[in-house]
Amino acid sequence: WYQRRVRAGQPINMESIKIESLVPAELSGSDITVPQFMEKFPGLVDTNLHQKRLQASESGNVLRYVGVLSIVRKSPRDVAPQVEAKVELREYSKTHSFASLSGADNIVLIRTRRFDARPMIIRGPGAGADVTAFGVFADILKLSL
Repeated sequence: WYQRRVRAGQPINMESIKIESLVPAELSGSDITVPQFMEKFPGLVDTNLHQKRLQASESGNVLRYVGVLSIVRKSPRDVAPQVEAKVELREYSKTHSFASLSGADNIVLIRTRRFDARPMIIRGPGAGADVTAFGVFADILKLSL
């Protein structure tokens, strides 16, 4: 299902999504073993994210790992707009809608020409740990049959 999906009326595939990994570069090489990864991961990730969180906090901001879909039209009548999809860590002011997100909540912000100054926001509960664990367990059961 992920080979080619249509989003916002435009084709997109997994290879075209730019993903900022939260895994430090030192741990993303193919020469690192699983035990080495597991040993170094907590310290490197905690240190890296802690530094970024402190920098954001000093500016009065918070960090959020977000997915962004942008449709860029060269003109209002452009029938073949460019689609840019990315997942990245971003800073948001504490007054931004994303800043108050907590737990398993999900939020979608839709900004268009009409909803620019006050974007449309859809917010609600996400799956959460229990529902996700149930889904993983169901997948394991399917594989074992």
